[in-house]
Amino acid sequence: MKPVPIALSHLLLAVGSIGIIAVTALPEAESSRKASLAENRLVLDKNDVFIFPQLGAEYTNLVSFDYGMGDGTGSGLALFGDESKALGIGISRGDVLTFQQTFPHDLRHRNLEQSDDIFGRRLDELNEGLQPDDQLATTDLSAPFTVADLVGSIEAGDGLLGARISAGHGGVVETDLENIQSGDGQAFGGLTVGYSYLGEVRVDASGSLQIGSGGIFADEDILNASYFLGGLSLRTYIPVDEDVEIGILGDLYRSTAEFTEFDIADDAQDEDDIEERTARSAQTSAMIGVGPSYHLGASTIAAYGVFGLSRQSLDPNTDESKDLVVLRTLAIPGIHLAADVELTEWLYFRTGMQYHFNLSRSVTEIDVEEIEDDEDIERDDVRLSVRSGDMRWRAGIGLQFDNFTIDGTFQSQFLTNGPSFLGGAVGESDEESTGMFTMVSAGYRF
Repeated sequence: MKPVPIALSHLLLAVGSIGIIAVTALPEAESSRKASLAENRLVLDKNDVFIFPQLGAEYTNLVSFDYGMGDGTGSGLALFGDESKALGIGISRGDVLTFQQTFPHDLRHRNLEQSDDIFGRRLDELNEGLQPDDQLATTDLSAPFTVADLVGSIEAGDGLLGARISAGHGGVVETDLENIQSGDGQAFGGLTVGYSYLGEVRVDASGSLQIGSGGIFADEDILNASYFLGGLSLRTYIPVDEDVEIGILGDLYRSTAEFTEFDIADDAQDEDDIEERTARSAQTSAMIGVGPSYHLGASTIAAYGVFGLSRQSLDPNTDESKDLVVLRTLAIPGIHLAADVELTEWLYFRTGMQYHFNLSRSVTEIDVEEIEDDEDIERDDVRLSVRSGDMRWRAGIGLQFDNFTIDGTFQSQFLTNGPSFLGGAVGESDEESTGMFTMVSAGYRF
């Protein structure tokens, strides 16, 4: 039997009529729309409060729930107050330790995950750029769990002033019969402060500071780790016409991670028997984006072009001089396009797509003195240039009934191979899954 073609409008109506929809479908600043819009930053959204915490006063008296593909993945947000002040709390957000505003935007629903093993992840990133002999011993530290994630904002002059404070900890410690402790752990803390000027020209600005520490120990330290990130974010809307604005985006951040590895001999008697090596990674990134935002009734179209620059350095041993890896990446052009289309008064379709072309160049310093046959060696570094591009997209739909909304982001396989959500299997990734959504959100304003 040949498959019966189904018109998209009929499919949307059928799904909506049986009440199993989900995606961003609320009027402009009231919904969790960015997942379906591929994290377009010119679209106002309640999740902006985690980048610009001063905007909490624009989304007060709101409870929101994000549901992942398993009952252990998801996040929540509650905001209370009025137009002049607000206090909010985030629940189980995995983006407390990331600065994801740079381009290309992260489309992996990081807010659905618990804070991950940041030092294990950065250790893997460090090792990926190093020669096998230079790599540090790979190990996983116990992931930190969020203890507090608070947002607050107050009216200040012609705008809003706000802050976000987050902290977490995780680890395992065992004490044996000889009172010797062993285990691992890591902890983090973060502070974001921001101000928004809400005049004819709107300006949202914030600065973030995040620090973390971790380690592995067994009577003596085996690995010590530290982490630092500082960043600045800017978003400006300049009115051009009644329904048109020009948006300007800007980001600048610097992050460093340092690992000190201890090699303790079995018969070590003093500090001289302990070998120590310190490795360090650092990254500086900047991004600027400019583009229009059109408001056509309840529909919105937003697009911007991006220029991005990043420099990353990897040093497996700070005591050695000839072992540095430097990677420079230039994103030009980068393009982001998103459309939020009102189909009916209660049903919306949303989609977003981003593309970037990269020019990358890496330089790896080599200690030629350690190479036995060096007759043909003419330089002390190895260079690699790469030109590449990448494209990603998202799509979803949403429902709104008065102050209640339910939203969802489609799995890519559903749009291209579906509908197979009735009895469909769920794979390990979006590409392998045949279900309907990667995320479902529900929100209520009271």
